[in-house]
Amino acid sequence: MTVRLGMSVRLCVVGPYPPRSGRLAGYVADLVRALARRLDTVVCALDRHGLDYPDDVVAIIRESDRADYRRAGLVLAEYAVDAVLLQYDDDAVGDRGAAGLTEFVDELGRQGIPYLIGLHSLADPPAALAALARGAARTLVYGDEAREAALALRLVDRGRLSRLAADASPAVAAGRIAGLVRTIVRRDGRPAPATVELTLSGLDTGPASMEEYARQAVVSARLLGRPGLREKATLWAGTALHGLEPVNVAGDGWPLYGLGVLAGQPELPEALRRQARARRNALARTPADPYAGAFLVLGLVGSGPGRALVSAARRLGRAGRAEPWPGFGDRLEPASVRLPQALLAAGRSLEDEGMVARGLASLDWYAARVGLGAADAPLRLPSPVERAVDVGATVEAFVEAYRATGRAHHARWARRAFDWFAGANRDGVPVYDAGSAACRHVLGVAGEPTRVATLAYLSALLALADAGLAVLAPTDADGLGVAA
Repeated sequence: MTVRLGMSVRLCVVGPYPPRSGRLAGYVADLVRALARRLDTVVCALDRHGLDYPDDVVAIIRESDRADYRRAGLVLAEYAVDAVLLQYDDDAVGDRGAAGLTEFVDELGRQGIPYLIGLHSLADPPAALAALARGAARTLVYGDEAREAALALRLVDRGRLSRLAADASPAVAAGRIAGLVRTIVRRDGRPAPATVELTLSGLDTGPASMEEYARQAVVSARLLGRPGLREKATLWAGTALHGLEPVNVAGDGWPLYGLGVLAGQPELPEALRRQARARRNALARTPADPYAGAFLVLGLVGSGPGRALVSAARRLGRAGRAEPWPGFGDRLEPASVRLPQALLAAGRSLEDEGMVARGLASLDWYAARVGLGAADAPLRLPSPVERAVDVGATVEAFVEAYRATGRAHHARWARRAFDWFAGANRDGVPVYDAGSAACRHVLGVAGEPTRVATLAYLSALLALADAGLAVLAPTDADGLGVAA
């Protein structure tokens, strides 16, 4: 399930805007009002005179300040904008403005925000306009004459050109634009996937705790579909299953998660799946602890929308507090992201939009408090000691949000959280070492590599790859250790 992308899509319209005068400024104001009935719409005003703008203007680009163009791209990322509509004509933008807008759209590309461009004049187009149109997901023109001019000037390929009637009112144009925006957000609303090497040689030792067995089960389940890894991943899953005996684990959520993932993994041999299902069912009484309940939900999702999932997810949903505290628990803790992650996964499986909305509200609120609300700030967990396992959970939670919504900002936040492992953290140092394929447990000089941290890194990486947010380089298949 993906949440219906209607009012949840946030569009920013960029162009001259009242109180600036001019024909295009008036048209943009009318278009914004019409779009606001269909999409969550904000404005970035192109300014020449240092004017005061209304509250729906979230960013201002002063034509005289070249740095404003790139800065505006960062501001729109912070406002969780999913797509941008540039409104262009020669009089309102001109050569200097068009050149500056190329830097603006470059920043949008870095943030994974697609844009459309509406062309209102092609009488004397500057050279920079070709670059703007070339990078646009869709170019809009008004009337047949404008369409033929755009094609003759080679501003845009025919397949990315949309024509509106020459006399189309803002209300009519808004209906067409809203449909295009929703389609483009679903198709293009994410950062370009990064290529990351998947190396498994850092897991040469066997699991030493119930959590490690469970994490190994989750990672092996995600590796089963990877080319050349099925046999080794199956052996690794069997090792994890052997360690996840349903004894002495009352109240522990990790065995519920690991066994549940194996039970719902169609790539696993049926005999192992049955064994995992039987062990999970022996433990699957809904635990009182909400964190263990979240792991139970995550373990049940892969088996489909059964009664056990419905019961566990509803109980988990009641664990949240009411506004104005949309988080779970009495304190802001790094591990709390597992609860909205579980609600999102359950909501997608059960097609329960209310459950998805509750998880999204909590995660979006959390993102603003851990540094992800700023476009160029590193992740900062609400803890004096930042642990790799908590960062991995954060990545997986925002991947789940992206799967639920398809919105660009959830993809960006998942990727930026993952960058913590590569050094985008408060210390500015890598936590994962590609040479040894091992991950340190905590950030700081005292951090030592541990197996559980390495498994958390791999789980986060595979979650990104499964969502199309990372591309895995050729796998070191021989490095997949299988411990007895």
